[in-house]
Amino acid sequence: MINRRKVITYLVTIFSTYMLAVLLIQIIAPDEKILPEDFPERCPEKSRNCSFIGPESFRSGGLIELRFDTSMEKTLLEAEKWVESQPRTKVLGNWDYQYHYVFETQFFRFPDDFVINAHCENEQTVLY
Repeated sequence: MINRRKVITYLVTIFSTYMLAVLLIQIIAPDEKILPEDFPERCPEKSRNCSFIGPESFRSGGLIELRFDTSMEKTLLEAEKWVESQPRTKVLGNWDYQYHYVFETQFFRFPDDFVINAHCENEQTVLY
């Protein structure tokens, strides 16, 4: 027969280790706003955790930008609806033409920044 005390100790150890790992991830990777004036033009060279859709795409399957034949307000509203429908999402910043969200992975709660930056070009809304 399995010793009940050993099982409880084992489960408490596993849970405590998990909670410590999540806490350390939150300390090591704090949420910092990316302000519109700090919006990056590209990912750092040799980055393993950055993806960028824009003039200089990086790890994005070759996508260079998203273009829409609709108003910037409507495009950003639809983007906002989609983001807010995703689980474990929080808003870090919401400016006129830039939104900053953070998605958290399910198990360890790693934060992933998701920034939408919009501008008009040739009567189209362009998102980076």
